[in-house]
Amino acid sequence: MGCNIPDIDVIVQWKLPSSVSSFIQRAGRAARGPGSGLAVLLVEKSAYNIDLTMLQDQNQKRRKRLYES
Repeated sequence: MGCNIPDIDVIVQWKLPSSVSSFIQRAGRAARGPGSGLAVLLVEKSAYNIDLTMLQDQNQKRRKRLYES
């Protein structure tokens, strides 16, 4: 899926990714295994409301799928 680079302690992302799962996948690259790591997300204030709405919509869809199953 991507590069396998060991010993990554910090992940810095600029702008929100297109999905929550994409963010989690990227953030998970920091401190694999027994260690700890840091994931930093930098977002411009002007994009916050638009992207927050997108994330809330995805969360509602996920809850609906869990409820229906």
